[in-house]
Amino acid sequence: PAAAGFLGPPPRSLPPSSSSSSSSPARNLMTLARRPHRLGGFASASSATTTRLFSSSFDDDGDDEPPPRSAADPTLTSIKSPTVKRFKSLASKRKKRSALNLTVVEGLRLVLDGLSSPPTRKLFRHVVVAEGALRHPELGGRLREELGRLAREGQSDDDDGDNGGVRVSWGTDEVVRACGETVTSQGVIAEVSIPPPYSGPPAADDDGGRGGGGGGGGGGGRMYLLLDALSDPGNVGTLLRSSLASGVEAVVLLPGCCDVYNPKSVRSAMGAALRVPILSATSWEDALEALEGWGVNTKERVWAATMEGSEVSSSSSSSSGRGGGDDDGMAAAEAAAAAGARP
Repeated sequence: PAAAGFLGPPPRSLPPSSSSSSSSPARNLMTLARRPHRLGGFASASSATTTRLFSSSFDDDGDDEPPPRSAADPTLTSIKSPTVKRFKSLASKRKKRSALNLTVVEGLRLVLDGLSSPPTRKLFRHVVVAEGALRHPELGGRLREELGRLAREGQSDDDDGDNGGVRVSWGTDEVVRACGETVTSQGVIAEVSIPPPYSGPPAADDDGGRGGGGGGGGGGGRMYLLLDALSDPGNVGTLLRSSLASGVEAVVLLPGCCDVYNPKSVRSAMGAALRVPILSATSWEDALEALEGWGVNTKERVWAATMEGSEVSSSSSSSSGRGGGDDDGMAAAEAAAAAGARP
């Protein structure tokens, strides 16, 4: 197969050409490989070409220069390019994220974790990489492997790459940094689709789907977390990460909560925002109605917690918890009490 070279050890750098002519074999190969922007277009490249693109071409000590590039390379060099403007807009504007149903994921670990998990891998649409990211002492090798996997998957795409291939662009360090909002860029950023909203627990014989898995069958065996007026992205991200770790079936966001797909929330949640099913409710009453539709007894199995809460006795098998706001407690505390929620 064309990408068989990915399975072997990375090759050493090609020796420098004895001629500066633009028709040298190395330059021709690089031109061929980098012609399309979508990885699906690499299907026609040879094994050596693809391996040279995505395998390490640096010496073990990292002192060698990156492979030469031709004028045909699709390297992004301007921070005013449409790609940079699109990424920047998604990173900074909630309305843009909502309109396009897209967000951005920044950083080596978050991008790699997302690509290595099948449920989140299918959300990826466009990755922008700086060549320096391939030199990362711990994660550079994984990045090369994931880019190689994308290339292999792209080989089954149509020539125009319009049937789902992930687009990959190379950019300068300055370009990748301009695409996002982190102070210190790690040289890789990705555009990903926002997962569909949670629509209820799966059928008894269906274990698939995104995240969740609170255990047991029916609403009584699942745990849901409701967040009310939590406006700090860091706090919300921490709760999403905890929800993933504790097997929460879904998180319900009440009015006043921050955008969980804000890049800061995504970073704080360490990618959990793409894995934990999430639903936004317009009111506490709508949230209760949804819980009841999922089989939760909202008169007996809902607990509420605020920063001002007092100690309460334990209750058996509660299946829904509700967290209050960052500063003012729960804006709908009376509604919760009227609905029978435990304080």
